[in-house]
Amino acid sequence: PSFDALLDQVKNTTLGAYEHQQVPFDKVVSEVIKDRDMSRSPLFQVMFAMDSNENASDKLNFDSNDFLLEEISFDNHTSRFDLSFDILEHKEGLGVTITYCTALF
Repeated sequence: PSFDALLDQVKNTTLGAYEHQQVPFDKVVSEVIKDRDMSRSPLFQVMFAMDSNENASDKLNFDSNDFLLEEISFDNHTSRFDLSFDILEHKEGLGVTITYCTALF
């Protein structure tokens, strides 16, 4: 479809989804996926997320008189999806984190 037609299709699909947002997730999955494999994400296996906040810094720090909030990095030994790409845009460029299922790759 043309770009305008695709945009219109996405708009109509999104508005339709909002009309049915009270439907439980498990019911949606059971209607979409007939033979579900519980070891896999039911609707998609690859996630791409990008945060293009130009004001984002490498560390999140917030200090007030009452408390201090700061980002703590930790090693993640599990993957929520088969493959995930997390992109963070900051002043120096793009930071990319790739998480993947080692049993598959």
